[in-house]
Parts: sequence; C-alpha cells; structure tokens
Amino acid sequence: MKKKLQLILMAFKLNKPGTAKRLSMLLSCLTYLLVAAQNPLLLKSPIPGGAGRNINKIVSTKLGKTFFNTIDNANHFSSLWGLWITDGSPQGTTKLSLVDGSHSITEATSLTPLGNNKIVFAGDNEGGYGEIWVSDGSQAGTHSLESFNPGVNYSAIQYIAPLGNRAFYDVYTATKNLQLRATDGTAGGTTLLHDFGADNGNSIFNLQAVGATGYFALNNGTTLHTEIWRTDGTAGGTLLVKDLGMDYGLTSDFMLFGNSFYFITISSTYGDYIWKSDGTTAGTNSLKQISASINFENVAPSYAATSSTLYFTANNSINGKEIWKTDGTAAGTGMLQDLYPGSTGSNPAWLTVVNDTLYFTNNSGYTNTGNELNRYAGGLFIGSDIFTGPTGSNISDVTVQNNTLLFSASRSTATGNEFWVSDANLVPAEIANINPGTNLSSNPSLITVNGADAYFAASFDADG
Repeated sequence: MKKKLQLILMAFKLNKPGTAKRLSMLLSCLTYLLVAAQNPLLLKSPIPGGAGRNINKIVSTKLGKTFFNTIDNANHFSSLWGLWITDGSPQGTTKLSLVDGSHSITEATSLTPLGNNKIVFAGDNEGGYGEIWVSDGSQAGTHSLESFNPGVNYSAIQYIAPLGNRAFYDVYTATKNLQLRATDGTAGGTTLLHDFGADNGNSIFNLQAVGATGYFALNNGTTLHTEIWRTDGTAGGTLLVKDLGMDYGLTSDFMLFGNSFYFITISSTYGDYIWKSDGTTAGTNSLKQISASINFENVAPSYAATSSTLYFTANNSINGKEIWKTDGTAAGTGMLQDLYPGSTGSNPAWLTVVNDTLYFTNNSGYTNTGNELNRYAGGLFIGSDIFTGPTGSNISDVTVQNNTLLFSASRSTATGNEFWVSDANLVPAEIANINPGTNLSSNPSLITVNGADAYFAASFDADG
C-alpha cells in the first residue's frame, strides 16, 4: 500500500506590495500522519515564530477529535495563547474562542480527555487564579464550569486526570483549602470529592487512573508524611490507602501490571524501594529495596509491561541506571542485565511494548553505537544502528501506532532529528526530513496517536 503523509505546518507569511517576500517564522508544526502518504504539505499557521511560542500539548478523544494548545511564555497576556481543534485539514484546524459570559481567558493548559469526545482543561491557571473548562470541539460546547481564586502565588489547579467518563483534579479554593474535585463536563456533574483543609503545606500529585479507580499521592503538611489515596469518583469512595510515613518521596507513576500497581520511593533515611499495591492498606507494601542510599536517577523512571513482566529503569548506586524487572514477587524483582558494566550504566529510556515485546533506547557505550533503539527478546538485546558510530541517533518520543514505532531520530549531524518509523523487527525508515539543511532538526515531539492517525509537534526552520 502506498503511504501518504500530510503535514500541518505553522508558518507566518508576510507579503509587502511589489515584493514577493516570504517571511518564514515557523516556530512549530503539527503533523498529521495517515498510515496510508508521503509528501509534506503546508496546511496551517496557528502562531508566528518567536521566543517562548510553541505547542504545549496534543490530546485526542476516544472518538477521534484532536485538540492542541498554543502558548507564548514570553507574554502571558498574549493573544497567541489558545485552544485549537483539528481534523487534519486546513478548514478543520480552528481556534476556539475562550469567552463564556463573564469569563474570558486566553491560556488553556492541562488538556485532558473527558469521556468519549470532550476534553477538560485549566484556564488562565497561574498566580492564584484558575478555571476549569470543558470543550466538545464546537464553539457552543466550549465553556467554563467553575473558577477558583485562592490568592496564592501558585496555580489554583494543580493536576487533572481522566477517570472513566469523568475527570478529577485538585485545586486550592478561595479559602485556601486543598480539595479533590471531579466533573463529567456539566455544572451539575461537577462535585467535591474531598476537602483536605486549609493550605498548611498539603499538596496532591500523581493523579492517575489505574483501571476504573483513581489514585493520587498526598504530601500531608501536618504530619509531613506521604500518603497514597484512591477514589472511585464519589465522596464516599475517596479514601486513604496507605500512610507511607515520613521521608518516603514517591518519584514514579503508578505502574499498572496484572491486578496490581507499583511505584518507587526514594529516601535519604531508608534508601530507594519499589512498592506493590492492590489498592488496599494491607496489600500496599514495599516489594524490594533498589538502592541502600538515595539515588535521584530513580526519579521519574521509564516503564512498560508485557503480559508476564513489568520493566522499569532504576539505579542501585552500584551498576548505574539499567533496566529492572519484576514479576510481582520479591525474588522475581531485580536488574535485568548490567548492559554497561560499571557505575555509569547504560541509561535506558523510552521503554515501550509492542506485541508483548520490550523496546527501549539506551546509551550503548559498550557497543560503541551511542543512543539507539533496542529490542529485548529471549535474553538477547537486538539493536538498530541508525546513526553509525559512537554519536548515536538521539532517539526520543517513542510511540506505538498499531504494530509500529514512531519516534524522533537523527541519521547524521547534517540532517538532525527528524520523524522516523520502525516495524517490530527494527527496520527503521525516515518518514520525512521536515527541517532540511545542515545541522537543522525538526525535533518531533508530543506524538499523539488518534486511531490510524498520529499528530506531533515539530520545528520547521532554524528559529525552532
């Protein structure tokens, strides 16, 4: 089948009378990949180039709508902030007006899928103020749900995460109380789940759905303990799971594997551990110590699970950062292999599973190939050397689409990082050199799969 590729590129054109002058100020581009295309097409220009201007997030709904936001960090009151929706065509890529009665905002951040075909997001969320908005992609269906004004020097809305047909989020209210709230996208369906009291150092983080249940961590400002909580989306079903105690810093996502989830804590007192939980107090316990001393390379580990094994990156402070594995038992938890002997480690990242097989990137200094894409199968590590030599291909943003891997990679210093695809056998191909020229890169990122399509942000010229 002949492949078809379309690019949604954001450009700014300036034409003066009597001058065929084109000012290309491309800061970023959104690219729409159909499984079936080939040649890039310039389609749309959401924002002109400039320092701090970019695309911040791309999200797709279950029924195929794709939203993205534009930001202008150099000017927080700029009209270049905004929320967009696209169907991959010029006429279908439009900016939504964020005006609703007395509420008028420019910034749309923390875009989060809601149900089948909507998103919720935070509006003007900084400096003690913030609003929760909902959008179905239409102008009439884009409106505010509630606003908060705690009068603090940080954002009112901290995190938003999907939870079934609802979304849950934590906020600081006008009375400076920390609350957990949920919404189904309607004013009547926007409710309080739990009030943690006045702001005395309380903070929520790691909001995440694990199956049908939402989990989050609470830094208790009174006890200085880290606590694991859960919610089913109701006030009565929002409960403390486990008080981990003092000096247990949770540093990972809740990593789902089998019927349990796992997480990592680091501690200057106790060292670093991986924990296992079934969502109950009795069933939440440390599984195995990773490092006897605190190691900050155990912060935000990459992870992926096959049907039989959870893989994650970790550093035991002896062998450096390597891939670890667990089958859910203490005996079955440990380092997969010391790929780069010594304390430096092979620094694996972008752990991804396709067809129940693990793929990952690592700085493979032991093979003199640099950062490349690898596959673990039957005790063997099989790699694809895109950029021959020790420099490596600088692979990042690895994303699965059907049975293929989409990612950013470089085949030479002359081409820079561009958009690549590989099958499960690690036979890679460059889809397009979006930003051609010596030492120029498009640096594809935010790759978001929408069924048979994928969207991503990329730079188109030297302005980046």
